[in-house]
Amino acid sequence: MDRLQHLAKLKEQFKQLRVTTVKPKNANKQLPKGCADFRYSRTFQIQARRAVLAKGGVA
Repeated sequence: MDRLQHLAKLKEQFKQLRVTTVKPKNANKQLPKGCADFRYSRTFQIQARRAVLAKGGVA
């Protein structure tokens, strides 16, 4: 079996695993930190602080 056939076989096995694996009910549904969640971006934090100050709150 050459390298390409081996990779194709592995790809097929992973695809089958993804189809047959059951997702646990207690999986973490929160968004991960970092780029995936806009609330951690600097621009969002600045806008949120400005909104609080505009309402008369203390940021």
